[in-house]
Amino acid sequence: MSFRLFDLNDAQLRAVKQTTGPVLILAGAGTGKTRTITARIAWMLSQGIDPRAILAVTFTNKAAEEMRERTAGMVSKEAAKLLTISTFHSLCVRLLRQDIAKLGGWKENFAIYDQGDSTGLLRRIIQRVAAKDEKLEPSAAQALISKAKNLGIDAPAGENAEQTLVGSVFARYQRELRQLNAVDFDDLLLLAVRLLREHPVVREKHRARWNYLMVDEFQDTNRLQLDLVRLLSAGTPPNVCVVGDDDQSIYSWRGADVSNILDFERHFPGATVVALEQNYRSTNHILNLANGVIRHNPRRRPKKLWSAFGDGEKPRLVAAPDEKAEADFLVAEIHGRQLNDGAAWRDFAVLFRTNAQFKPVEEALRERGVPYRLVGGKSFFDRREVKDALAWLGLLSNPADDLALLRALQAPPRGIGEATLERLLSHSAKAGRPLWESFADEAVLAEFPRRAREAIASFRTFLETWEARILAPLADQGALARQMLTETGFFEDLRKSCKTAEEADKREEAVREILRDLETARARGKSLQDFLDRLALRADRQEDENEGSGPADGVTLITLHAAKGLEFPQVYVAGVEEGLLPHDRSKQEGTLDEERRLFYVAVTRARERLTLLHCVARRRHGQALPRYPSSFLRELDPRHFERISFQAEMNKPATETSAKAGFARMRELLGK
Repeated sequence: MSFRLFDLNDAQLRAVKQTTGPVLILAGAGTGKTRTITARIAWMLSQGIDPRAILAVTFTNKAAEEMRERTAGMVSKEAAKLLTISTFHSLCVRLLRQDIAKLGGWKENFAIYDQGDSTGLLRRIIQRVAAKDEKLEPSAAQALISKAKNLGIDAPAGENAEQTLVGSVFARYQRELRQLNAVDFDDLLLLAVRLLREHPVVREKHRARWNYLMVDEFQDTNRLQLDLVRLLSAGTPPNVCVVGDDDQSIYSWRGADVSNILDFERHFPGATVVALEQNYRSTNHILNLANGVIRHNPRRRPKKLWSAFGDGEKPRLVAAPDEKAEADFLVAEIHGRQLNDGAAWRDFAVLFRTNAQFKPVEEALRERGVPYRLVGGKSFFDRREVKDALAWLGLLSNPADDLALLRALQAPPRGIGEATLERLLSHSAKAGRPLWESFADEAVLAEFPRRAREAIASFRTFLETWEARILAPLADQGALARQMLTETGFFEDLRKSCKTAEEADKREEAVREILRDLETARARGKSLQDFLDRLALRADRQEDENEGSGPADGVTLITLHAAKGLEFPQVYVAGVEEGLLPHDRSKQEGTLDEERRLFYVAVTRARERLTLLHCVARRRHGQALPRYPSSFLRELDPRHFERISFQAEMNKPATETSAKAGFARMRELLGK
């Protein structure tokens, strides 16, 4: 196939044409990373490389879909369909669905537990094993176990590991997951790496298929993801291309290891390194401000962003008396710019280091009637009705999933009481088997009253009947699932639990959306298991960071972490203060460099205008406490920003009166 390389700069062109051996593309913020990746894939196909030999991996379904769509616009439809473009987690599911049985203890129809499912299982385990004087929050246990798994630890290590409460909980958690034929998100990576490492035949099978490997957002990879890339890399040298920016590595708290990209040549000797520095997003004053700050990080790959868009407006630094003045200032200015410049509300974004900073700005937006959207709210997949519906569907695929079974038994209640369930759970735990098997054990059921036995038998018969119908080869799964839920009384119970008809309609529509998605998946030849895998992976927290609640044309309120990958014409960064940015924890944890990278990410979200704000005082527990400008502000190049200072207001107590006075003075000097 023929392919023309157009609209690429020299550095992008070098990155596109280097198709063999290890390649590191250092893609600075706004430098056309996705365009370069998709052009590289298209170029490879034009050189006769089989599309089935190409594997491209990224972090979120949204990013994978964008890469897939852009590539499809550059190559033939037939070639695009043969490419493998995947997230890390969905790639691992693909590997494990084929061969997880080789690890022992799991079957190919394993369930995938999201964070809520994992926390629920841990809560039950802690209740069983903790002594009266021992306390362990399930969320804390989940975080500790996740951290261990990201380091490659799949069970407590050491002779006395299970003597501690955490060690005992970890061990039981892993055993029960295996008994339930379930894995959590961290297991997907851990077990896939173990499968490839311990089974050379499996490893060579996948290497033989994918001769060319590309990885996006490489600065966000953890140890396991690096291991996965190395295990899948075929050839000497391997044809592996990674794309990323060490200056935007901001997820160490998730296990991301910036040394993966900094030490790329050590992991893949003889690598070609190409730096993309031409920015297609921002003006040079904004970029020079960012360059001036990030150069203070001692360990980084040198690069300097520049733009052909000219200098533009200088970013501004505003000192506000307190958080109310800060909120009033930025909301009044947004309102004024929208009226005077004709800008859309969606052109504006307010960035915060912490969720606690949102409230004053929300209140100011409401007072002025300015529409806004909050990003990072409750996930669609965290809704009770969605999790309940998915529990019923999951049981059809994997009846051994205890959490799904317990959830379905209450959605709506099936006449099996808590006391009965507790005894059944106790039997299944002692026998080391799923709860579902206890439902069919006549010796166990003989201990229960006739009414309990009948309720259990009725539920089992109901589920087995629908399992046979819905999993039949040509079944209309969406329609049948809707009929099954209707017969259970699911929708009737859901509506009864709502306070208003509007709420009931909204919650019922969420379930119907899931069922429509199932119909669409079935029409595309996907199985129920495929469908559930896709939804389970979309329930990952990372998927929902950039999803917002509120009108599409509204001012965006977003945390700095969630803003990565986004851009806005006009950006306000609130609370650029010591203790917030950099955060207090960074001094104890030694993560000041990452906080500086977070500030760099915030600055480079702006396309045209950037405003940095800090307060002289903030209220905490009703008391006005002094605040100090961020140490990062001292690193700004004075040639590339202007300071708006109000010393008189800053020297006054941070009362509502002084805040209003300071805001009025700001408005006066800004000519509003």
